[in-house]
Amino acid sequence: MDSFLDEVNKKRVSDEIRQRKRKEKLAKVESISPEKDKQVSVDKRVLRKENQKKQREKLIQEVFEGAVTKVILDD
Repeated sequence: MDSFLDEVNKKRVSDEIRQRKRKEKLAKVESISPEKDKQVSVDKRVLRKENQKKQREKLIQEVFEGAVTKVILDD
């Protein structure tokens, strides 16, 4: 069970790092070339979708961890 939680945590941390790097890249692109508004708009939509996915995954993880804690405490 611990190995599963470790893997989930590693994936979450990895996803957060990737998302932060994307946001940094987007901010850099916006500051360097604002004439690419159309591309920036598309990138923002992609980031929004990724953020929504991340929020769903976080909720699932919290529910799972709560279930595991309840099972452990019930035993």
